Formats: sequence, C-alpha cells, structure tokens
Amino acid sequence: MDPLPIAQELIRLDSVTSGSNHACAERLQLLLQSRGFDVVCQTYRDVSGIEKRNISAVRKGQAKTDKGLAFFSHSDVVSVDGWKTQNSLGPFEAGVDSGRLWGRGACDMKGPIASAIAALDEISVHDQNAPAYFFVTGDEECGMIGARLLVQECPIYRSMVNAESVAVITEPTQLRVVNTHKGGCQFTVSSHGIAAHSSTSAGLNANWQLIPWLTYVQGVLSRTESDPSLRNEAFDPPTLSLNIVVRNQPTAYNITVGLANCCLFMRTMPNTKWQELLDELTRTAREMQLDVSAIASLAPVSTPADCHFVKTALELAGHDKPDAMSYATDGCRYTDLANLIVLGPGCIQQAHRCDEWIELDADGRGLTGAAIRDALLVRRVMRTLKSLRVDVVVFNTAQGGHVRNACLFSLFRKVTFVGIIHTIRKFQGSFTQRIIHLKIKRYFVLADFLLEQIPPQKGIHVSSFYPIHFPIEPSVAIPTDTPI
Repeated sequence: MDPLPIAQELIRLDSVTSGSNHACAERLQLLLQSRGFDVVCQTYRDVSGIEKRNISAVRKGQAKTDKGLAFFSHSDVVSVDGWKTQNSLGPFEAGVDSGRLWGRGACDMKGPIASAIAALDEISVHDQNAPAYFFVTGDEECGMIGARLLVQECPIYRSMVNAESVAVITEPTQLRVVNTHKGGCQFTVSSHGIAAHSSTSAGLNANWQLIPWLTYVQGVLSRTESDPSLRNEAFDPPTLSLNIVVRNQPTAYNITVGLANCCLFMRTMPNTKWQELLDELTRTAREMQLDVSAIASLAPVSTPADCHFVKTALELAGHDKPDAMSYATDGCRYTDLANLIVLGPGCIQQAHRCDEWIELDADGRGLTGAAIRDALLVRRVMRTLKSLRVDVVVFNTAQGGHVRNACLFSLFRKVTFVGIIHTIRKFQGSFTQRIIHLKIKRYFVLADFLLEQIPPQKGIHVSSFYPIHFPIEPSVAIPTDTPI
C-alpha cells in the first residue's frame, strides 16, 4: 500500500505536544484494527493535566511464540508557532509540492509511521509466522512520559520484551541503521536572595551566590571538550553538549533578584563517564550551599554493532556499518530491549522546522523511495509466481539483494528455490548469502573444479553442471497495475 494517503491523514490531525493526541491515536487504533491487530489504549494525563493516549498493538498471525518484530513511534509533534513555507501550505494541510509532503509531523514522525503501516500491509496474516507489534506513544517531544508509562504498565510491551523480540524505532534516519544515540540529563541549581527595591540596602541579589558555580561549570565545559573519558568520537559532535539556562525572579532592573535558577542539560553518551560528571556537578553545587533539584536522566541507546539483529538490518538496508546519532528518542526509556535500532525514512534535518517536509523519493531514503519500491517489486514477482502455481524457481545468479528479498518473502511458502552460483566466494562468509541459504538449499556451479573448492555447507547441497543448451521458455508479464 502507498504510505502517502496514510501520512496525509495523520498530519491533518493536530497532535501538538501541548494539546491532546486523542484524534490521532483513535485513527491509528482504527488503522491497526483494520489490519488484524489487537489494540490496547492506555490513557494518562501529562504534567499539565491534559489527557493523552498510548497505543499498543499486536498481531500474531500464525505464530506460536511471542518473539517477533516491534515498531515504535510517537503521535505527538512539536509546536507550529512560526510556521511558514514558500508554497503557503499550512502545517496541517498535508499538501504535496515539488516531490515533497509538507506538514507538521511529515518527517517526525507521521510519515515514518505511515511507512511502517504500509510495510505491514505487505505481510499476509496467513503467511505471518512471528508476532508483529506496533507501539505509538504520546509526549515523546516533551519528557517521554508516554514511553515511561508504556514500559511500566503495558502487558503487550512486557510480553514482547520477555520474548527477546527485535525492535525498530521509526524516527527519520534516511533509512540508515542507527544502533546508538545520545540520551539526556538535566537538573536545576538554585540560589536564594532577598527581593527588595534596588535603591535600598534591604535586598540581596541571588546571582552573587550562583556566579562562582557558573564559573566552575565553565571549566567543566572545557573538560568535556578535551577529556577523552567524556568524549565519544562515534558522534558528531563527540561531546556531551553541556548547556545552561539562567532564569531570575523577579526580572525588573529596580528589584534585587530573590531567586536565581540555573538549569543544566547535557546529552549523555555511551562509553563515557557522564554519570560520574553528574555526581561531581551536583556535589559541588551542594558544597557551595546551593540547592539542587529536578534531577532527571535518560540513558543513551547503545546496541552493539556486532549484534545479529544490527548486522541483519545492515544487510537488508545495504549498508556496511551502523550510524550514531546525537538526538534522543523514546529508546532512552526502552533500556530492557537488547535488540533495538532506529530506522526510518526522511532526514532529521527536516524535523522541527518551520517548513517541515519529507521527500517522497530522495534516492530511496524518502517516504516512498526506491529502496522500498525495489522490495515491493520483488514482492510482486513472488505473488505472480504464486498465482501461476509455480513450484520450482531457478535463479541464474543466486546472490544479491533482489534474490535475498525473494527468499525472505517466500521463506514459508511451499515453493522450491534452486540457485546457480558464479563465484564460490559467496560460500566463504557472505552474510547476505547466509540469508539466501535459509530458502535455497540446492545450488549448482558451472565446473567440477569449482565444486572441489567449496567447503562443506551444513544443510546445503552443491552440484556442478556444464550448460550446453537452454530451451527457450515462454515469458510471463508481471502485472504493474495490480495492488502489491
């Protein structure tokens, strides 16, 4: 199914974080239920007392286990204040112009949600042999409250985790596999003075007590730039991005400041001593007789690059190594998920902009890009072969991405695949070939001397033959105007 109409429908439902996400959540509930999912709604109130809703869904198909694939996303979007586009399209209009879908959430992340739903449409319930999970939270853009409650209270989530399922957060990554991203940590340091008319001696400006600690923090900032234990070169920037915001009460120039607050925020990274630095910062503040409050930390996400799931995702995406991203996602709450990556269409550079958009193609990395189309083309071929009741398929060159996709789409169908291999290197450690081996158990090489150089393959039978003549077989057209 084309994800564009779904994305447009979701964008037109206002779900800015400061308000309710009910309308969007209800529509997602219907979309998932119509696809055979069992859906549970989790209602809660945010810090402002506004009612929000999480969506948790599972479709087991023919599965006899809880171990499956989970999609994670969020339905809330950032504010539309200052929205302005050159084509005059509004934030909730969801218009298409110049090969782009425009609107708040087009990139982050209603477009990616639509792509995930469209991907699920390619899996028949009758062919599905493992559970598919779909989670949509609220408040990701402000505190990740929905994700926290999902982890604490949702039985579907707990079953999925206990079964050691694999999970994809569908944030925009240009369809690159992200296995690690930064987290976050914040706290507030306060000093107290006496507010009084500044023309008198009755006041005491709270800033004077805070300034020494600010000077100390400036030194800490320099350390974060140079200390190897506080840097991680996998990220850009490779630092904790320490930032402070100072607020005074009152702010009138003719009144001495009675309260000075310094809010400190840093982006935590795996394999750094950020926790030790947090302890030092708060301890030093207390030693300076300052109040410390509202300490909140979110752990960074880090799934090992050599994890089987990461390696499989890289092979399917056609990339050599995973990426590290400097932003945070709800993944910071999913610390009990061992197999977690971030992967979705669109570019994070377009998120949160006053003219947010997502490319519809973008050389395969957009909402309906070539990478998705290639997979759907293979899917169409496999369905055509099934409709023709073909029970044996011979691949003249049984290697590469298209053959891999064909094997995955037909893994549990009663059709025999046979492959001809032209280079024996494919039997010497190719990960893509190992995926193909799941379906193809019989191969041929084109000479006896090649056969002699192939090491034994468990469960795989390899023979040789010398092609002299191939009969001309009738061709069959693959329909292009039928649903994929």
